[in-house]
Amino acid sequence: MEWEGRDLHPDMMGNLSLPARRTLENLLVYKAVFTGAGFRAFAECMADEDVGGRLARISRDSVMEGAAVAEALAAWDRLPGADRRLDELARETQTRLVSDLIRFKKAVTEAGLHVAMAAPTSELRDALVELVDLDRRHADDLRTVVGQKTISERASGMTRQSLGAHDGRRSRSSLGATIEETIETLRSEGAKPTRLVLAPDAVRHLRDEGAIGADARAFGLSVDVDLGWSGEAFAIVTEARIAYAEIVSAVRSEGPAAP
Repeated sequence: MEWEGRDLHPDMMGNLSLPARRTLENLLVYKAVFTGAGFRAFAECMADEDVGGRLARISRDSVMEGAAVAEALAAWDRLPGADRRLDELARETQTRLVSDLIRFKKAVTEAGLHVAMAAPTSELRDALVELVDLDRRHADDLRTVVGQKTISERASGMTRQSLGAHDGRRSRSSLGATIEETIETLRSEGAKPTRLVLAPDAVRHLRDEGAIGADARAFGLSVDVDLGWSGEAFAIVTEARIAYAEIVSAVRSEGPAAP
């Protein structure tokens, strides 16, 4: 893997076992967003020098982090019995990376569609939307990699009460029990929960209940905190979540698609 501007020891990657190298490569993809020429050019074009300086520092720090992670994994790799856990981590970080890349591609689609809709002529708009649809198809390719349904394969089987977003706990139930029951109901309906979004008060209450672990996860899900929410509001995000921009691009290029 080429690591732009990298400070990694030239023999570092080659000396790692295959599981350690794959784990490192997965982590470096995250860093690559901030170390590439595009991000550095973005930092340099900032009119505010302080903002540009902060972005440039992020880029430099990300290169340093990549080198430090490589050194740490090399030390881990030399420990007895490291292969098995590193092999698990390689698979886990790969799955997480692809899921995060899907979210990133969705954001790319939304940004591209925003620009396309502002185009001054229908010809320009159609040309830009066609490029947006390419990003949408990329997102579907990534979904296929991790076994998720593509847009055209999705069907809305959830015809009963809302299962994903809630105002708070059910009566005569703890917040943790309410969330856990909601997650299990979603899974029984064939959905795959991926994230839990909580209001700040809900975070405090779940911590009091001991439901949030030291790894900052709850009920096996990553946790996001929406600082704009109040009370015990929470939402369960599933792998079926897609950007509306993807639906728009699919409708324009292929006809209606089921969300």
